[in-house]
Amino acid sequence: MTPREAEIMAAIADGKTNGEIAGHFVLSEATVKTYVGRILRKLGLRDRVQIVIRAYEVGLASSANPR
Repeated sequence: MTPREAEIMAAIADGKTNGEIAGHFVLSEATVKTYVGRILRKLGLRDRVQIVIRAYEVGLASSANPR
């Protein structure tokens, strides 16, 4: 996984929408969707919920992260 994909994954785990992620990283929503698809494919996940679970498992997110 690339560093940008890890950042996107952490943002998803933080509950951010594609639009919010796009605004934060100055990307288009289409680019964010591409990143989400790559993350799903690379990690063999089904949906954003599984991305959040995996982010917590690998330490990209924690319950102490501020929104």
